[in-house]
Amino acid sequence: MKNYTVLACVESTIVHPTKFYGRFELGRFATGQALTVANTLRRSLLSQLPGVSMTLVQIENVLHEYETVLGIQECALDIILNLKHVVLTAEFEMFSPQIGFINVKGPAIVRASDLKLPFFITCVNPNQYIATLTEKGELNLTVLINCGKNYLNHTPSSMGYQARIQ
Repeated sequence: MKNYTVLACVESTIVHPTKFYGRFELGRFATGQALTVANTLRRSLLSQLPGVSMTLVQIENVLHEYETVLGIQECALDIILNLKHVVLTAEFEMFSPQIGFINVKGPAIVRASDLKLPFFITCVNPNQYIATLTEKGELNLTVLINCGKNYLNHTPSSMGYQARIQ
């Protein structure tokens, strides 16, 4: 009898809007081959997933990421780290960078739903916390949104255009 390789989805569920779970069965491999094939398959599939994310952040009156801002409880680094948790999706593939912004005056709790985005980009988790503003606090920031595959480090000069947001 011949041994056939089987590929089947055993289980698939949506755990949370930002987390998916899937269990697949792939079989009959020789001893020691399964782990090699599984890791290669996982890495190659993950590298081909397209995504939309914020790649550049400019916060008004902030010169570097360790600076504190008057009227905001979080420092600039904490705001950036909170923005990294914001999950974006687009209705179609973008071929040029897009711009989003937040303009909020305190007192307020700033969430991802306060992001002003182009009409075809939506936020998957609008309740994601970004910052807390006091009575005199004001948060004005601009983000550059890109679409792509893989993880790449970009600098404004390596993108082939001037990415500085005024």
